Amino acid sequence: MRPYDDLRRHVPAAAANRIGKRSRVVLLSLRQVRLALEERGTVLLTAVCEALPMVAPLLRATRSSDAVLALCPAGALAEPRDRHHFFSEVVRQAEATRCNRPLILTAPPLKLRGFEEADLVAEQIYEWVEAGFTHVPLDVSGVDLARAPAIVERAAAPLLENELGLELLVEPGQEDEVGELTAGLKLLGIEVDLVGVLGGGAVGMAVAASEVDPIAVSWWEGEEDEDFRSGLRNAVGAGARMVALRSPFTRELIEGLPPELREGEAPLELLREILEDEDDPRLDEAARDRLEIGLLAETEDLLRLLRLRGAAGELLDHILADDA
Repeated sequence: MRPYDDLRRHVPAAAANRIGKRSRVVLLSLRQVRLALEERGTVLLTAVCEALPMVAPLLRATRSSDAVLALCPAGALAEPRDRHHFFSEVVRQAEATRCNRPLILTAPPLKLRGFEEADLVAEQIYEWVEAGFTHVPLDVSGVDLARAPAIVERAAAPLLENELGLELLVEPGQEDEVGELTAGLKLLGIEVDLVGVLGGGAVGMAVAASEVDPIAVSWWEGEEDEDFRSGLRNAVGAGARMVALRSPFTRELIEGLPPELREGEAPLELLREILEDEDDPRLDEAARDRLEIGLLAETEDLLRLLRLRGAAGELLDHILADDA
């Protein structure tokens, strides 16, 4: 057994306070994970979770693959109680599945629209961090990127103060402008960990990568992306170091439904409702087991494809070597 418990002292303060001293769950920041795995050539995986019951098989896959995984709720979780509930459930399920591999708990991207909203967004980021989340992506697509450095500096203050890492997201069509943004942030002494594109294709990813080099790029699967595998290949081919995926997991969930439920209207919404109630008769124990097996296999597949198998051990060695 690798001494993953030794990583507990590296958990960001707010998350550590919420986890408690007796738990073996390890939550790390984007920056900690990025720096530890920078030379490995892995692509971090963020799994966007439609429903909390799907978290357990993702964690089992992470443990069996000795991998690192980021988890992100699909909804906005606008209410504090919803954020705290998501955090508590992830910790509970990690303990139940004995998953002590490093995890990143990612908030849904927060949108920044202008300087007048910078303080509001900073407050929102602070609330997510206090709820135990260790990564909060900042969507800057609504800002004039040439004038954005000062706005980002103000809005991202809680991330910068806690050294959690900074991921900035833009929309397709803005890729050729991000170089000016990162250059301006560098002049302010602000380190950017990732520059991401919300959807889009191969050309846009390649442009973004060349604009921000040597900063790494990321790709968030868009709602209109019809084939996540094509987008994934494009992103990895452009040198992406993190991908956020939703559809491979939702597809497994929907395909696991009985035919009469799968073919109705809005099967995903129906599935969320059913999964949240363990006693719902529309999904028997065998069907729930099939859902879990499908999610486990899909996650293990993605972790292998993105070269994340064994990444937890390498991250451990890197951080412990720095401690020595």
